[in-house]
Amino acid sequence: MMASGTPREALDLALDFLPPSERFLHLQKQTEGNEYSAVAEPVHDDDAEVSHFLVEHAFAALTRVCRFVVAPWYGPKRVELSREPPADPHSHEEAFGCPVQFGCAANRLVFELIEHPIATADALVARLCRHQLEQRTGAGAPSELEAVIVRALRANLRSPPSMAEIAASINVSERTLRRRLLGAELSYAGLLDQERMHRALAMLGSSDTPMARVAEESGFSDTRSLRRAIKRWTGQTPSQLRRHDE
Repeated sequence: MMASGTPREALDLALDFLPPSERFLHLQKQTEGNEYSAVAEPVHDDDAEVSHFLVEHAFAALTRVCRFVVAPWYGPKRVELSREPPADPHSHEEAFGCPVQFGCAANRLVFELIEHPIATADALVARLCRHQLEQRTGAGAPSELEAVIVRALRANLRSPPSMAEIAASINVSERTLRRRLLGAELSYAGLLDQERMHRALAMLGSSDTPMARVAEESGFSDTRSLRRAIKRWTGQTPSQLRRHDE
């Protein structure tokens, strides 16, 4: 979210990829005029108190994240809750920092869309993050095996450990490691390429670091190899990517 360019982009990312567990709560987004709403609907309503808690907890978390990412003063315009008013309704207004309406037709956290650039915006990193999230949607968290290999690669991407070295670190043979990767529809080469892509594109998007340094930090032998890889990953040259983000 911190790489998003505007509040709307940050909210889109949160609601598209970071909802609470769908076993308990459905979150969707609605836009009307200059208002952007997060609409929450409990999956099970047999326990009203639990449903109220889940909705308000989700709305409070989204409010905190928006204030952290966009600016401390940015928060919801109003909150609409389907529940009846509590004994002390003012505590809700203090928590959200805006008017809170009770007995509404739906649970909505309403933001006013503003053209306020986010200080940490980085279009290239934002595109990369969304692309990776889209690829992982529905795939669940990385397996333990994948996590072990990725950690080993990230720790020394300049001179990445070999398959044999990684296998030895987890007390299995290289042949066993290859078989497990195959069973998980993964490959050492694919994971290494993925981590090099993450490192290289992040460096290109966040600084004017010379290409030679980007190549070195990403584990490429020279800038020519890096340029070919970037073209393969994105369809663009490094200079085109950097111009796009200016």
